[in-house]
Amino acid sequence: MAQEFMPVKDLNHYSALIKENNARHADRVTNCFLMPQEIAELTQKGLLSYRVCTAGLLFFLDCGVYDRLYFFVSPQHPIGSIDKDKPVVIEFVQSQLRPADEKAELIKARWREAGFTHNTTTLRMRRREAGMHNNAQALSPVAGISVAQAGEAELDDVAAVWRASFDPLVNLLPSDAEQHAAMQAGELYCAIDDETGQVVGAAQFRFTKSTGYIWHIAVLPAFRNRHIGQALTRHYFYLAQLRQISNHLLWVVESNQGAIRFHQRNGYQFDGTYSQQYLLHHYK
Repeated sequence: MAQEFMPVKDLNHYSALIKENNARHADRVTNCFLMPQEIAELTQKGLLSYRVCTAGLLFFLDCGVYDRLYFFVSPQHPIGSIDKDKPVVIEFVQSQLRPADEKAELIKARWREAGFTHNTTTLRMRRREAGMHNNAQALSPVAGISVAQAGEAELDDVAAVWRASFDPLVNLLPSDAEQHAAMQAGELYCAIDDETGQVVGAAQFRFTKSTGYIWHIAVLPAFRNRHIGQALTRHYFYLAQLRQISNHLLWVVESNQGAIRFHQRNGYQFDGTYSQQYLLHHYK
């Protein structure tokens, strides 16, 4: 019998579902940190659905080639099987600096019972600066490469860089809607070969009041080892200095030792926080 996945209508509907679930399961565990504005935007676009199971409440975010799963469930009950027509990804964020959480380990065991297996681990890297100068330092150019903010005309080229560089399940690449929103927010940048005008690298930067994030950064395979990644990183730090930001974060796949060394050369170190990604294998 096919499982029914119902659309989340709006933020009020989402809140009502959470309230009902909380009344049923006092010992619930969650991996969801979606903000109200995000939920409102996702429901307006029809990207968020849900299903109630014995253990609690499951939300599915349509990310194109996969669904991202957010849960509010009790570790005391089995979750049961999930039948979807594409991969389903769950992430568990943990810290080496905190004591082992028995409830968190139990809930991961429940997801393994439901058919999920560990796929990859990503590490959070941080760079802190003791003080900031009043004026941003001039950028040191990389010969033959220009870095510019991406617009509508560059979106397809930026997406091509992501596809050529990342496993879409491991790196949880942005959907078309997410990438368009990032472009509109001024977060997307591209590295352009001055001779040909080709987009050969791309990055997504995000800034809050106190912290800067390198969300994605990649270079086309044929153009690597030409300091293009460094040009994008320098541009990020230039933008961060303009905003007087001294706390910098990024995530990197644990097995990608080349990327880890690259970020270490730019002052980043693993800060003890990591994310384990689980993947549903028996989707239809």
